Amino acid sequence: MNNLKFFRNKKGITQREVAKKVGIPVQCYQRYEYGIREPVASTALRIAMVLDTTVDQLWGGSLTTG
Repeated sequence: MNNLKFFRNKKGITQREVAKKVGIPVQCYQRYEYGIREPVASTALRIAMVLDTTVDQLWGGSLTTG
């Protein structure tokens, strides 16, 4: 389970804003938020930084490396 939507709403920003700050297409971010796909560790770290949290708080440390 991911907590992307919770932390994004807590920060008060849109999916588009997160995607832009991370440097990924908005559709890609949406797939992460909807649980369709999981980002690689480096992208997850950038998302966590944008949302002012940790990867563990977002995904519980269940991501792959690469």
